[in-house]
Amino acid sequence: GCVSFELGFYQYPNELAALGPSPNPNTNLSIDPFTGTITWDSPQRLGEYNLAFTVEEWRSGILISTVLRDMQITVVNCPGNVPPVLSALIDTCVEAGDVLTLPITATDNNSSNVAITGFGGPFSVGSSPATIAQSDFVPTAVATFNWATDCSHIRLAPYQTNIQATDNGPGTSLVDVNTFRITVVAPAPQDLQADAVGSSIQLSWFPSPCAGAVGYKIYRRINFYGFLPSQCETGVPAYTGYSLITTLEGEGNTNYLDQDEVIFGRQNCYMVVACFPDRAQSYASNETCAEILFEIPIIKKNSIGLTATVGIDTVEWRSPIELDMDVFPGPYQYKLYRGDGLAVPDEEVLVSSIETELSNLPTQFISSTLNTEESAHTYRVELFSNGEFAAKSNRASSLFLELEPNDNQVTISFTEQLPWINFQYDIYRQDNGAGSFELLATTDAIPYTDLGLVNNRIYCYYVVSHGSYFAVLENDTLINFSQRSCTIPYDRTPPCAPVLTGEEDCVALEIDLEWSNPNESCDETDDTMLYNVYFAPTNADSLTLLQTVQGDFNTAIQLIFDNSIAGCYAVTALDSLSLWPDGTTRRNESDFSNVLCFDNCPEYELPNVFTPNGDGRNDIFRPFPYRSIESVEFTVFNRWGVIVYQSTDPDLQWSGTDSETDKIVSDGVYFYTCRVFSIRLSGLVPIDLAGYVTVFGGNSNPVD
Repeated sequence: GCVSFELGFYQYPNELAALGPSPNPNTNLSIDPFTGTITWDSPQRLGEYNLAFTVEEWRSGILISTVLRDMQITVVNCPGNVPPVLSALIDTCVEAGDVLTLPITATDNNSSNVAITGFGGPFSVGSSPATIAQSDFVPTAVATFNWATDCSHIRLAPYQTNIQATDNGPGTSLVDVNTFRITVVAPAPQDLQADAVGSSIQLSWFPSPCAGAVGYKIYRRINFYGFLPSQCETGVPAYTGYSLITTLEGEGNTNYLDQDEVIFGRQNCYMVVACFPDRAQSYASNETCAEILFEIPIIKKNSIGLTATVGIDTVEWRSPIELDMDVFPGPYQYKLYRGDGLAVPDEEVLVSSIETELSNLPTQFISSTLNTEESAHTYRVELFSNGEFAAKSNRASSLFLELEPNDNQVTISFTEQLPWINFQYDIYRQDNGAGSFELLATTDAIPYTDLGLVNNRIYCYYVVSHGSYFAVLENDTLINFSQRSCTIPYDRTPPCAPVLTGEEDCVALEIDLEWSNPNESCDETDDTMLYNVYFAPTNADSLTLLQTVQGDFNTAIQLIFDNSIAGCYAVTALDSLSLWPDGTTRRNESDFSNVLCFDNCPEYELPNVFTPNGDGRNDIFRPFPYRSIESVEFTVFNRWGVIVYQSTDPDLQWSGTDSETDKIVSDGVYFYTCRVFSIRLSGLVPIDLAGYVTVFGGNSNPVD
């Protein structure tokens, strides 16, 4: 498992207010969550401290146990003494069976003698524990760490190693502790061999030099890489291009027959890694390669003759010319298997006659009832010797085009699974779905994009591939035809997203927005026609369409509001209408521009006097001119605490009447509370107001 640490439950020393302010508020108390090393730099007060921490144990990403621990720390004066200083120690690896030797030094500035000791994982293993030998005890101490590792020390998790230097005064002895980690790595499996056997490669190697391996991982790639692992680099890294092909169980399981599409005419290269119970892996074995001989039939052609739901394709292969007749005597027979798309061929489509000579066997199959319009097809040939399976070809698929229409262009790509290498593709095109096919381009790489086309016009294509096995005995060019496929280019490329800028005036309640014109700022598109402006009232709401601006040159608007400018804005660009394959006309819309958000500066103030005497002047208690207020909770109390008026209208509109009697209140001072709900970018934000208002000229002879 993996152990981590967490501080908690207690206050840091500088947070203990009862002790008074700390001379240095930043006491730098921390803990390394992986090594558990606690650092306190530097204590500011003498005394006894208790430190509590939790230890969590995790395995495979799951918390499996916790434990709470505490420790006592005594802070005392150390007049005239400073701790020794250890030399830096870095994490390292050692191969099991090797001796790890590390020099360690510690210096004491007080010229005190220093002792160097060690504790941790390497010192507590069951066999051959680590040791530290110190030659002298002087102000500059020199020691040697030695660990003669063995196979029992191999594990995935590193060993935490702690080195401690302790001085001898004056006063209290002080220490310095350094922690580093040592990983014990398993040695590589030895003498990996690869030998071709028919259409397979036989692998063998010596068992892991370290007992305790639970199995092996086998990796393969085409062509030699020359991998030499660096220190601590176990397994087979992905950057080498190797792929895991299988995992074997058992330390003694050191043979494997690779029958999974071993490619003829290429170097098939392998490496092996030993595995251990805790998921530790060894260094990779030596890299070895082998080529299968021409002891297998090889497919030379899988070519489309007619594109239709009832179409024609042709498969041709060549009989093995290096077959050992003593090992594989006649009579002979071929079986041909087919799969849809790139699936493993498992449908038997041909069983040949049985012949005493290989040369008398058929090497061609023509299917005239195959749907070549909607799918590729993959074939494999198997050779039988004297009624027993002898060898099989690699799988070979037909070349199946995939056309991706776009604005005035079509991108041509395809899927294929071939044992040979295609080095040239001839692309043929038929314009407007009629007439002859003309050579459009010759290329060594696909996909290919056909540019400058007319939208909403049909274009048809097929491709002729040229390839080879590039093998010594098979260097002829292999020519194959794809199916014929048609499509209609149309505009489905949206404009580039505009860049939005803006300024606000939260007092005048105005926003000016401006954005870039993609026709001028983006090389990818030049057909922007209009813009959509989107709005969200808060920064937590989704953007919705606010308005549409016609014309690519109209790149600015001014928004004037009655009460609130709070909200977020974004702009998109839209291109011209285009006919889509489903018969509809649509515009392509760009991604959102950057989002700009603006906020209000709310204002709400109340007068402290009004005169509800009916003279038409100051008869109504209302706020001064305000802005960005959604509602209020306004309540007026008389001197006995009785509510005389309430309102949720921000304008208040109190005419001085008592809401119960509908009579003008008496002259005097009234207390009010008012919770004001201001409109902000984050939503409604309450503002609490309270105060007094004096009523003059009201009812001077009230009936209370």
